[in-house]
Amino acid sequence: MDDEYSEFSTKIFIDSNVVLESLPLKDLPWSEIDPIGPILILLTPTLLSEVDSKKRDGRLGVRAREFNRLVAPIAEHGQPINLVADTTPRVDIAIARCHRIDWNSYDDLDPSQGDARIIAEVLNVRGVPEEQRLVVSQDINPLFMAQRHGLKTHHVSDNWLPRPAPSPQEKEIEKLKGQVREYANTEPQFDIKFEMQPGTVEVHQVQKLTEGEMSTLAKDIIAANPIQEQKQDLLSYMQYDSSLNDRYAKYERKTVPDFVRGYHKKLELLFGQIPFTLVVENIGKVRADHTNIDVQIVGGWFNTKPILAGRRPSAPKAKNPLLHPPLFRPTPTQRVVGRHEIEINEPRRSEQFSAQCADFRHGQKWMFSGVVWLDPHQEREIVIIVKVTAANLHGEISKPFKFDKSVICSHAFELVDQNSGKVVKDYYVKSLVEEAIKENKYGAFEWDRVSDDD
Repeated sequence: MDDEYSEFSTKIFIDSNVVLESLPLKDLPWSEIDPIGPILILLTPTLLSEVDSKKRDGRLGVRAREFNRLVAPIAEHGQPINLVADTTPRVDIAIARCHRIDWNSYDDLDPSQGDARIIAEVLNVRGVPEEQRLVVSQDINPLFMAQRHGLKTHHVSDNWLPRPAPSPQEKEIEKLKGQVREYANTEPQFDIKFEMQPGTVEVHQVQKLTEGEMSTLAKDIIAANPIQEQKQDLLSYMQYDSSLNDRYAKYERKTVPDFVRGYHKKLELLFGQIPFTLVVENIGKVRADHTNIDVQIVGGWFNTKPILAGRRPSAPKAKNPLLHPPLFRPTPTQRVVGRHEIEINEPRRSEQFSAQCADFRHGQKWMFSGVVWLDPHQEREIVIIVKVTAANLHGEISKPFKFDKSVICSHAFELVDQNSGKVVKDYYVKSLVEEAIKENKYGAFEWDRVSDDD
């Protein structure tokens, strides 16, 4: 048979499902069939009739009418029209010319079935050699019929099919997403980060000292801190501190004994502190009015500064009675907080703290650093909850942060040197304390008070 379309490397025949149920013809991945081309799509009479019958169909009518408008020029001049030209492969469309079908020759094809009629028309097409005829469909039945009669076939992939229509549940989800997007344009949006020691946090549950250990430690502390000698000559008389003996007696009888009894608690305090950083940023498109940030923890507490605990109490020193406190101490003035500034209720060994801002601007970021102390007598994981509310925000934004904790049972003298009292094991706030001491910034940490003379 002569090849009337020799300029086309691939000649394909499609069924009505490719026209009506797949993506639009111009958007189909024709390169899956022939990546180079050009490709010619030949439309059989049954295909044209089936698509035309769907013009009034409620679901398929639009696709059918679009297809008819696309191929209408072929009916006028009889020449192929171009479908895809800007990309490779080039794809054209033409009307197939078929011989009269002798149905007696096809006892396995039912002329009343559309698929069978299309296959019979392909078998009787004019101007296309039999070995070049390729049947393309997403349905198995016409492909099986074509294969039985020696025709080449191509079963289209899922790339040819449109996305399934959303289910009622998916439609409702998309509707809710749209509402969320609308809220994003009218409400502030917050990004919250709470950063702490990476990995599992180790805290020490320290054993209480035995009576013998407490007695020895108390004697060592007192021996290392004898009462200060005072001169009682005429020249030193005016500077003599008559209260020193009483204060030193209190030091011996109460301060030191209290310290050694609670020594394990002091070390739990020192080794249970973990530095943290809280960052809250308004990432929305509008400012947040009257913003409130609440932070809370169960099984611990927050503090603004690291606390240096476990230091052995030193003996009271003589006070010069000639040095009196000033009669007038100016009252510090309270700074006025601006509308865009954050006012924080700084935590003082408290289970929660908060911050407020009258006008938290879009793009504004607030950062706060402190320490969190974890109770070593609670085994459960660490959970810290940060809540943010605003006058122009529906509800609240609540974000939990979970951290793993490991409790280690320790003896006091595994953590500190028994003779000198110096800490021999690293603790989490050590670098902060050492850096502050090195730079003479003693206000950057707190001393855990052990006596009135501290």
